[in-house]
Amino acid sequence: MTAVGETRPGTEPPAAGALAGTGGGRPRPGLIAAGLLIVLLLVATAWPGLLSRHPADGTNLGEALRGPSWAHWFGTDQLGRDVFARVVTGARHSLLLGAGATALGAGIGATVGLAAALGGRFADGLLMRLVDLLLAFPELLLALLVITIVGPGSVNAAVAIGIAAVPSYARVVRSRALVVRHAGFVDAGVALGLPRPVIMLRHIVPNTLGPLLVLATVGIGTAIISGSALSFLGLGTKPPAPEWGAMLADGRGVIDTAWWVVVFPGAAIAATVVAVTVLGRHARLRVEGRTP
Repeated sequence: MTAVGETRPGTEPPAAGALAGTGGGRPRPGLIAAGLLIVLLLVATAWPGLLSRHPADGTNLGEALRGPSWAHWFGTDQLGRDVFARVVTGARHSLLLGAGATALGAGIGATVGLAAALGGRFADGLLMRLVDLLLAFPELLLALLVITIVGPGSVNAAVAIGIAAVPSYARVVRSRALVVRHAGFVDAGVALGLPRPVIMLRHIVPNTLGPLLVLATVGIGTAIISGSALSFLGLGTKPPAPEWGAMLADGRGVIDTAWWVVVFPGAAIAATVVAVTVLGRHARLRVEGRTP
């Protein structure tokens, strides 16, 4: 398996214009749009009141199931709650769950990958066989298995999704660490008599962070999808919290008459995942172009 940040011998790094965009390094419109969307999502996570004039939990049965209008941009749901306000506030739940799950999975996966690459043949074989066993299961199925053990809830959902993602991070970090382990600067450190922990922390770990961060960027989108799926099934964030997956579950009964209750939360999930994936792909190209 080729690591994310590894380049093949005899190939030249992509030109700067190919990495950043077209026409003298100018960013692609898609990359700019993705970046702006991520900024809006971060604002929605930190200060949802800046983007919405309605409270996310404000009910008004007299305004129930009203279509999109100037007063309610995304319409209202069955309880008269403003869908736009709930989508904006739901960004906090979805992004925090995605980021938390990714941080957990990347942290454990990096530890396992480094232990396998640097711990000798026995440790490598044992850990990688366990990783291969977990990779046999789709991540969402593995997350469902974990959450049946730890129980439902937003925190437990993040833990389950993070554990399910560990094998992917472990394989990438192991692959990159094996390459760096035999690099000239590592051999020089060994020849100078540097302690093994110093070599690992100063040379090996920093040179595995690039591929790990790239995979983690894309992994946030995957974690958001998995978190929304668990909430849709009633195993993640619980109503009335405005989480996007839970909003889809709430609106499925009225989708024939009030499409906006489902379409806008679904569009938020799709747009966020696409934006994160675009940024992750761009980061991957940058890392591949700079990694020796």
